Amino acid sequence: MSYKRLVIAVIVLAVAAAALWFRAEWLVGTALRARFSPSVTLAPKPSPTSIADARGQDLDDLLVLLDLDRSFTAEGRAAFTQGVADLRARVGEMDAPTFVMEVARLVALAGNGHTAVQLFPKYAEYGVAPVRLAWFDDGLYVIGAADAQAGLLGRRVVAIDGHPADDIPAAVRPYLTGTDEHARAQGINLLVCPALLRAIWPETDGRHLALTLADEAGGTMQTSLEAGPMASADSLRWLPQAAAFTHLYGGKTASLETRPLDHQGLYLRLNAVMDDDKGPLTRQLEAVAASAPPGGWRWMVIDLRYDGGGDYTKTVDFTRRLPTLLAPDGTLWLLTGNATFSAAIVTLARAKYYAGAHAHIIGQRVGDRDTFWGETGAPLVLRNTNTTVGYATGMHDWVHGCHDITRCFWLNYAFGVAAGDLSPEQEVGWRFPDFAAGRDTVMDEVRDLQEAKRGGGERAAVP
Repeated sequence: MSYKRLVIAVIVLAVAAAALWFRAEWLVGTALRARFSPSVTLAPKPSPTSIADARGQDLDDLLVLLDLDRSFTAEGRAAFTQGVADLRARVGEMDAPTFVMEVARLVALAGNGHTAVQLFPKYAEYGVAPVRLAWFDDGLYVIGAADAQAGLLGRRVVAIDGHPADDIPAAVRPYLTGTDEHARAQGINLLVCPALLRAIWPETDGRHLALTLADEAGGTMQTSLEAGPMASADSLRWLPQAAAFTHLYGGKTASLETRPLDHQGLYLRLNAVMDDDKGPLTRQLEAVAASAPPGGWRWMVIDLRYDGGGDYTKTVDFTRRLPTLLAPDGTLWLLTGNATFSAAIVTLARAKYYAGAHAHIIGQRVGDRDTFWGETGAPLVLRNTNTTVGYATGMHDWVHGCHDITRCFWLNYAFGVAAGDLSPEQEVGWRFPDFAAGRDTVMDEVRDLQEAKRGGGERAAVP
């Protein structure tokens, strides 16, 4: 064969291989979309003639959830269907916020964190009190406030609408899906939305939030806050000493933030597993990997405490490379919290799996079960209340591995691992006095543990 023909043959083979590759990629993408990203079609209906008619149409739309979501058990499906029928019988002149909360309660019967009513848009629609709250290990605190309420910053919440703070998680729990940990993390904004809280506590007026707060003298003080438009994080006041923790404030944050640590360490916080203004997350993580010192980092911290997820394929290369980024005797500290969810749990599992004995999980339990359902398609939106209902189509198990092809998300056959127990080896939560002073309780604990390892006095809590 002449040289020219050889070159042409190589080019043809390369083009054919590329065509086959792209064809295969297209086929895989098409199959995944068909299986896990369904379209949503709602039956056309005439304009409603009354509130009851409008609510009835929304309940018809809600029943479509059972055609889309695969996480419901047989018992859950039966309870959901009966619940819709019961609600239809009493919907009458029910106001929109109460109806939305009743829908949320029914959807929560799935028990799956991804199968949920999206309440966040409702906070903007119905208004919120001019404060922001956060749970800490030692209670519920005001961490943000409008200028007129700046004097409330840093105060512990004793009660909301007369209900003790310790009782509030149980009161809101039926309306929030998933695990108790996930409900605690996701329900924090619900606590400042009087219109939605009125569905739980009908004696309230739906416009004001009554707070009982601890005062300096060891007693309590009362304040009533009127709900208004949901202010942006930038327009609120926050505790000045805690300025480094803006990722807790609900403002715009980068998906990836890093900083060096002493003794050849690296702190890496993932706020979301998705691209951002800095570019594709995969490239950002590649840049981090390229910056590793010769011989690897002596210790790394990957902070996933406030990462609600995204697209886990964006971290698969980085997690697989972790052993090469650590020194031979290096340590990987994985920080978790109740808000660690979805793709963040996948990232946690893969990081633990590939780092092996180098990895230690510190913090709080993640926001989902060992086996959970994710993946979704076009949104299901109830037509009259404009309420979006999330659903899930693919099962995940990153503790034992996912092996049921009829239920598991198919990409997990390419990227899945059986990482084992994802519970923290040492449970540590953020304490408010530390937060208010600009200290991170969990990171302080990790520093102590790392120092003990470096000095040869390793603590028994971390084998």
